[in-house]
Amino acid sequence: MYAWLKNYSELEYEPERRLDRFDPASAFPRIDWEQIETRPAEQMSLIGQFFTVNHAWWNASMQSSIVYRSEESRNIIMKEIAPHFEKVMEGAEAGEAQEHITQWNLSLKQFRPESLELFEQTPTAALSLLKDIYRHRNFDDSYMEKGRSQPSIRFRIDPAKLEPCPVSVLTDLAPLKEFLRMTFFDKREPPEYVITPLGWTLDDDLKDSPALRFFASIVPTLELYVDEASNQVDFVLMSFSPMKHVLKLNQTKPAAPRVHQDHLYFDLGQQLVKVVNLNAAERKAKTEKLTAWEQIEGQSVYLRKEGVTFEQFDHEKNGEIPEGVFFVHDQPTTNRMLDAVLHELAKRS
Repeated sequence: MYAWLKNYSELEYEPERRLDRFDPASAFPRIDWEQIETRPAEQMSLIGQFFTVNHAWWNASMQSSIVYRSEESRNIIMKEIAPHFEKVMEGAEAGEAQEHITQWNLSLKQFRPESLELFEQTPTAALSLLKDIYRHRNFDDSYMEKGRSQPSIRFRIDPAKLEPCPVSVLTDLAPLKEFLRMTFFDKREPPEYVITPLGWTLDDDLKDSPALRFFASIVPTLELYVDEASNQVDFVLMSFSPMKHVLKLNQTKPAAPRVHQDHLYFDLGQQLVKVVNLNAAERKAKTEKLTAWEQIEGQSVYLRKEGVTFEQFDHEKNGEIPEGVFFVHDQPTTNRMLDAVLHELAKRS
């Protein structure tokens, strides 16, 4: 353990609690989108450079988004970031009551060719920071693209053990620091922002990273999420909340998978059930080796009707498919579900 890393975190116990019935309307708030007309930018600011780097160094056609809650943030975004894109959509997101706006989403797509030239020709104060964050430009190797088959290991940085960011750098980057604060930390829950670096390895030299030292000047909590096999840093979490390790009590664990006729049921919580047609999966297994969850055919998510327990659930009699909703599972969850399906298929052979 390096001296600049803390070897502890606060424990938080999550007791048994009532899980409300899944409601698509509240889980996925309504967003009313409106296209925003922008004129091509005439200059590249350091905030603009920081938030367009993935488009400039990786994929000009990719889509990105920024969520904000204040008019002050919006003014900066519309002046320094949005003009670099040909297609800009703004969405107002209502709260649970669907009566008042809680935040805005800005969707940015199609990085302008002239903005790419501005990016390459403008050495703002953000450029040295970006070169440290992205130490190579093979973005296909990033955590966001490749993902991980196992959870990352978390390490909390002790900001007091890092060399302070030079005053001259803080002065040059002051507009970026202020924008990050007002947009991602003020009036946000949780107050967090994530960076996905490239080429970062967890070693003692990482403590000298200009980017880490700059981030430490903004927030009291910095966490590194590291891939255990490669020792590569997957992402950096900046937060105003302390690092906590959540221990879930047994009562909150989902029920074990169960087979009903030719279907395998997975309890997802909130009265949701993943249903896998074992006949369809078996047919697929006869044509190719099943090694990824995406290969499993005949799967869908059902919502149990009121009063129906997981043990009583029958998707044909007391289940309904939520309309217009799709679900994304983390890699460990899909691995466990795939193992369960393969186990059931092996019992059939």
